[in-house]
Amino acid sequence: MGAICKLVDETDPTKEIVINVEYNQLDGMLKEKWNPEGDIKNEIGYSHFPGNTNTLVFKIPEYYDNLVKTGGVIPEFVNPKYANAEKTVFKSATRLECMMQDYPKLLSSTGEVGFTMYETWFCFSPAKNNITDAAACVKTGIPSYGAAEAEFNFYNWTNKVLKTAGVEIEQHNDKQDFNGMQFAFGPKILMDPTFAITYQEVKAKFQGKCKISKDATLILSDQDASFNNLDLGAATMICKTGVKYPSDPVKFVPTTDADAEVMRIRGYKPSRVPMVGTPAKERTYIMIKPDGVQRGLVGLIMERFETKGFKLVACKMAQPGKAKFEEHYADLSKKGFF
Repeated sequence: MGAICKLVDETDPTKEIVINVEYNQLDGMLKEKWNPEGDIKNEIGYSHFPGNTNTLVFKIPEYYDNLVKTGGVIPEFVNPKYANAEKTVFKSATRLECMMQDYPKLLSSTGEVGFTMYETWFCFSPAKNNITDAAACVKTGIPSYGAAEAEFNFYNWTNKVLKTAGVEIEQHNDKQDFNGMQFAFGPKILMDPTFAITYQEVKAKFQGKCKISKDATLILSDQDASFNNLDLGAATMICKTGVKYPSDPVKFVPTTDADAEVMRIRGYKPSRVPMVGTPAKERTYIMIKPDGVQRGLVGLIMERFETKGFKLVACKMAQPGKAKFEEHYADLSKKGFF
């Protein structure tokens, strides 16, 4: 992690390079060459220099030429890790590194380097700190960069993208404490790449007026799944292999020392919440009449029941005769209009 800067040769202003400056070199360089106060905030409270997420896109011809020229070796860099703010104690043994973000140094004078900026929520949320270090970061007012925040931001990313695509997303306002870190979760939505990759694909999957409640869980791993006027309440829906499975809603609860490490590193774990209302053993019968079948509404009708938390346990296509209708409508079969 560093900042993207434009560096100009002091002895030859025609020589310049756009490159990442690693975080542990940035402040010192800026104090010496740019501003005595170092990496100061701009008018909206951020650094003047875009943060670098180390997501690189290479142009193949120049990349190939540099592989041939260097054998794939990038100049080494000393990257110490300090345990205190004064930088007098090492956190771990200092080592030599070869950083991919130093690739621009290998380009010729005709090489072009550019960058695309996104808001932080859209492109950057590392999970590199353990839960203790993450909680300590929060106390100092900086992002935790732990697994808990990374997973929260993952859900938050999906919610924001769907909201941008026109889906009404309900959000909790009250934060809950999870071992020193606080989050206000909204719906927990997981989009597999098989469901959609681009923004236009996501937007095309949700038609009409779609709404997802703050207590909903939606798992999307079906490339053919789509929604029209979706209204998903406090329930879980799993879309997979052409079928939409309803289930109990899921909420996050704090972990304990007895939980597996994969849960403890987050500080929270999923817990099922039994759906309130109709008991699970009570069943009902729904018949879609011929006009509904002819108009192709079977799937839409079933979806509306499933998004409300009902579970489909059996389905049958039938063409009943007169005897079956007389049995089904026994209370009406003697009427003159029957």
